[in-house]
Amino acid sequence: MLQRAHATKGPCYEASLKTIFSMVLLIQSERTWRIIAVLLFLLGFAWCTRPVWRPSPGEQLLNGAVEDLHSSRFAEAELKAHDAVRQDPRLTQAWLVAGDAARRQRHATDALRYYRSVPQDGSRVELQARCRLGEQLAALGLARQAEAALQRALEIDPEDASANHQLGLLLQKQGRTWESVPYVQRALLGGLVNKSHVMMLSAVDIMYVVDREFTQRCLATQPSDKSALIVEARQAIVEKEFDRAEAMLREIVAAQPELIEAQARLGAILFDDGDDVAFVSWQDRLPPTADEHPEIWYLRGLWARRRQQTDAAIRCFLEAARLDPNHSGAIFQLAQLLQSSEHAALAEQFAARSKTLSQMNYLLAELRELNDFRLIRKVVGLMDQLGRPLEAVAWCQVLQRFNPDQSWAAEEERRLAKQLVRSSDWDDLFTLPDHQLARRLDASKFPLPDWQAEEVKPLPQAPTGERIPQVVRFDDEAAAVGIDFRYYNGTTETTGLVHILQATGGGIAVVDFDQDNWPDLYFIQSGEYPIEEGQTQYLNRLYRNLGNGRFADVTATSGLGDSGYGQGVAVGDFNSDGFPDIYIANCGPNRLYENRGDGSFVEVPDAAGAGGDHWTTSCAIADLDGDALPEIYAANYALKDEVLKLKCKHEGKPRTCAPTLLTAEQDHLYRNLGNGRFANVTDGSGVVAADGKGLGVVIADFGNRGRPDIFVGNDTTANFFFRNQASGPEQPLRFREQAIVSGVGFDEVGNLQACMGVAAGDANADGLLDLFITNFWAESNILYQQQPGRLFADQTRSANLRDSGFHMLGFGTQFIDGELDGWPDLIIANGHIDRTFAHGNPDRMPPQYLRNTGAAQYTELPANELGDYFEGRYFGRALATVDWNRDGREDVCISHLDAPAALLTNRTEDAGNYLAVQLRGVQSNRDAIGTVVTLDVGQRSWMRQMVGGGGYLVSNQRQLLFGLGEADQVDRMTIRWPSGQVQTFENLRCNQQCLVVEGDEMVTLPAVASNP
Repeated sequence: MLQRAHATKGPCYEASLKTIFSMVLLIQSERTWRIIAVLLFLLGFAWCTRPVWRPSPGEQLLNGAVEDLHSSRFAEAELKAHDAVRQDPRLTQAWLVAGDAARRQRHATDALRYYRSVPQDGSRVELQARCRLGEQLAALGLARQAEAALQRALEIDPEDASANHQLGLLLQKQGRTWESVPYVQRALLGGLVNKSHVMMLSAVDIMYVVDREFTQRCLATQPSDKSALIVEARQAIVEKEFDRAEAMLREIVAAQPELIEAQARLGAILFDDGDDVAFVSWQDRLPPTADEHPEIWYLRGLWARRRQQTDAAIRCFLEAARLDPNHSGAIFQLAQLLQSSEHAALAEQFAARSKTLSQMNYLLAELRELNDFRLIRKVVGLMDQLGRPLEAVAWCQVLQRFNPDQSWAAEEERRLAKQLVRSSDWDDLFTLPDHQLARRLDASKFPLPDWQAEEVKPLPQAPTGERIPQVVRFDDEAAAVGIDFRYYNGTTETTGLVHILQATGGGIAVVDFDQDNWPDLYFIQSGEYPIEEGQTQYLNRLYRNLGNGRFADVTATSGLGDSGYGQGVAVGDFNSDGFPDIYIANCGPNRLYENRGDGSFVEVPDAAGAGGDHWTTSCAIADLDGDALPEIYAANYALKDEVLKLKCKHEGKPRTCAPTLLTAEQDHLYRNLGNGRFANVTDGSGVVAADGKGLGVVIADFGNRGRPDIFVGNDTTANFFFRNQASGPEQPLRFREQAIVSGVGFDEVGNLQACMGVAAGDANADGLLDLFITNFWAESNILYQQQPGRLFADQTRSANLRDSGFHMLGFGTQFIDGELDGWPDLIIANGHIDRTFAHGNPDRMPPQYLRNTGAAQYTELPANELGDYFEGRYFGRALATVDWNRDGREDVCISHLDAPAALLTNRTEDAGNYLAVQLRGVQSNRDAIGTVVTLDVGQRSWMRQMVGGGGYLVSNQRQLLFGLGEADQVDRMTIRWPSGQVQTFENLRCNQQCLVVEGDEMVTLPAVASNP
């Protein structure tokens, strides 16, 4: 980690390391018994030739004092030790005994006086005295003096394990984690190996020690020393009390500007606030020592990138990564910024390291609360991959203490220990040279930021026109219109989850299966697990839209009553016969149902080659190679058999295992052969990627090249972004995974998220598709806004979306223009895993509606204005959009774990005007996936794209609905098909539903007589 930690090297440094790590080799050596024999001989010789010796009176007193101390006769011990040093001043260790005795009697002042009485002669006794003095001063809240005493101890012996441990812990208690690293490292080398100690080194940014009694004691005892306040400020940041944190940090740096940890945390708050004047002012006042902290350089890099000073940003991130080769944020940023430079190959290596770092950091966060040997084993492997052998060895030792039966840990320790002993440079122990990627570039060739440069103004947004002022409102009308579907996952109110697959919920498909222009609804069921063959109680169900405000359950006549343990669903015309087919994702073989065009479906055996036998969550149907025949992408989560066999408990009761304990299952891609069959082309197509655990899938043409890309939102692992490299329909499918270098692998600082829902839309009206991702509890949702060149930037904070999702656990989500003002809003279904997993957090949660007030600026609308459904709390799961009553106002269908499905009818009054567009491909795929439609109205333009995959477990209605606000006419509609064909239509009236067949005229669909 910290390379400057080894600035002072010496013989004892080498000796301490070899004492720890060469023992394994020594004991197994053939010379072991010879060495032991020689040692025994020397000891025997020394005993036989020992001189006759009798203790002096002072020594007798000292021996008595030691005996009294061990027998808890503290007053007697103190008196004898004091008398001993008076008789013989050379017996300086007597001051230690006296001090220890005084401490045990709680005579703090006397203890300090005794320890300070030890002469400053650089002896081992003085070292022990300074350590005990530091410990006593810290206990009294005198942190500054304690630090000075411990620093003096380390001047005597820089490698003393006890002194390094005490100083590292003292700094941790103050929140000065980065400063603590070199001392934690040396303590580890000195043999102090336990879980908390190793965590301080491996997870330096999260392992500050919150000891409020210590903090208050320090502030009360020494009000002028603000160092202890840093940990309070950091905790306030964790608790999202940013104003309080900023006030404390400003107080700290005003009194002690040399406390760089406080400076770094203050800078982060100022940067997040977006106040450039305040940030530059902070930068100008930094002391020179700030350059030694990687977080300072990281913040400088973020500022430079925001100002579009790309080379300066690279310089700053390189400096941060040189100081800390494991700084996940800097590594993540370099992976993106170097991608479009001459260092693209190195960018890929930064991306790979970023992915591994994020995986490890996520595991370490869980290990903070758990002692699971399976997690530790994964950490050991990741440490080895990252070139951090010392920490890998330490974790092996920790694991053996928890579970001595883990023989692999001892074997792994022996293998790693050999590498350590062979190492010639002690810096290599913490991050091996081959893994210090930032040192491969000369940072000095890149400029520093220009702090005086004028801000680069963003491109002007499209004019907003008149705003539609009304409140958005929805009514749950499922029961009223005849939909009575209730999902069941095999659990009860009392049992809770057993397998994690029971937490996902059931998907929803919007499908006009009979082509009558009225969208129907298909719900996916799970049921009991293991599945009872032939059971008919828990089946998927199809509801036909009758067009009169009612739905009818036509499951029996349609043939769609699938009895598998269902998850997600996709809709697409796989055989291009004009009727939409249905692909069902199961835990077990997936199913493909062919639409026969007469209102019924027939199951295709083995899903026409796309069945498999995995745990598939979400899926998508889309033409990926331009041959007009759609492929199938199946996102798998974890190894099915492992999920079912692995048992976990919490407080002695069965509980679903955490995702980090499971092995990810490879996703699968099936190519359409054009003969009614599919071929599994996963291995040769470039979609093989480790650690997926996919939950949400979107397929869209993000690069406007006529070839759709695939985005997969993964749970607790890096997302996937497979860029389509296919050159034509006659060529093999080729993808390249580039989530991290494209900016969609992690959040803005390179952290993994537990991604659930995915939505694609143009949030800021710049003509580029953006991505919105829902995440776990205490993780913000993320808005990835696309930049030119298919790069994305995490704009969650600037879009005002961070706070709204932080204390929610989001699942299904979609962009939706509820009031038809032309700006896509967001709707989210929330809910915890289940009540047994919530651990005191809310289990059922309310849904959310976030209104886009213009240019991707969002505000959460109050639940009491949105409708009764939004005031309830649920285990929300899948969420699909549909205009079921064809009134031009988009509606929403939501499934739950614990309640009947909801059909939220959009009842917004005085909504804006609209244009609804349906598409049918001819040269392009019939479903028109990847087709881009642009409307021009005056000086404003709207873009929508037909997207494959609906995100989390769903397939949305295949219709592009444009909100037009007050506009009463569309000047121009331009359609760009995947085939390359472009069609243009002019002077279109608003408030109509139209159908465009590729290469043909636009057809206006029959108007609805009266909206249900």
